[in-house]
Amino acid sequence: MQIWNYVKIIIIIILYILWLECCPGLGNIWLRPDENGLLRFRPLNLIKFLLGPVSPTNGYVFWNIEMLDINFVVFFIAMWYFLEIIPRISHVWEYILDTKEENSHDIKNK
Repeated sequence: MQIWNYVKIIIIIILYILWLECCPGLGNIWLRPDENGLLRFRPLNLIKFLLGPVSPTNGYVFWNIEMLDINFVVFFIAMWYFLEIIPRISHVWEYILDTKEENSHDIKNK
């Protein structure tokens, strides 16, 4: 596997973790207040959300239409394809911009 694929996996996991904490109506997944009101890091809650869609006990909950935005499998697939498209789009834009520059030079030379 190429290094870019590992980087994409890390980026996707970080984005998912941030999305869980900032998601409207959800939040406080991995940073939860304890009984004293202090924020504590709860990695087990994060792992439950990462593995939730493939869990044999309550995995079906994550496949409801209302829960697809926090479904890690759906998030991972969508972000993977998005990160695959970005380099291709940048090449298209480079081609378009180069073509415009060449055309502007041709017009000035005439």
